[in-house]
Amino acid sequence: MILQVAILCGHPDLAGRLASANLLTPESSREQREAGLSLLTEAQLQRLRSHNAEYRQRFGLTFIICARENKAAAILEGLDRRLGNTREEEVNIGIGEVKKIARLRSIDILNNLTKCVAKR
Repeated sequence: MILQVAILCGHPDLAGRLASANLLTPESSREQREAGLSLLTEAQLQRLRSHNAEYRQRFGLTFIICARENKAAAILEGLDRRLGNTREEEVNIGIGEVKKIARLRSIDILNNLTKCVAKR
């Protein structure tokens, strides 16, 4: 469980300070943009940041959800709903979300390699 918590703590907040400073990885930036997080109203952005802070304080973890499988409204709703979970539930859900993200990014890497090989 210690390793799982470390993995969850290592993720940046959705639409957080790193996103604002343009310091996310290209993959994270693209995923958050495609989920519509860059289009949030100021009120929605404040709500997301407030709930991210509440989530971090309550669970000691970063809220993680696979942005590629969700749009901004679903992300906000998911965060609101998941604040009612236990820490153990959130560790399990968070690790499941990390697995989804890793799977989708792995597929992207393989597709890019396939395209690269096909060009030769």
